[in-house]
Amino acid sequence: MAANEFMGDLDIPTIPASPSSILLPTAARNYELKSSHLNMLPSFYGLPNEDPLTHIKDIFNACELFSLDSV
Repeated sequence: MAANEFMGDLDIPTIPASPSSILLPTAARNYELKSSHLNMLPSFYGLPNEDPLTHIKDIFNACELFSLDSV
């Protein structure tokens, strides 16, 4: 430990630079999720056999299907 470091500085996690499984389009899109859309979204329960990154990608793919004409 260096002389100028504090104990509080040691609890900051170091996040490695790893590629994300989510590829966003270059143009930003705005989404308005209505209550009727919530039933279309996949469920995630945090079970050991569920992949959180795949779940987020599935939500993103579902949001692409929503009509943006009324926004």
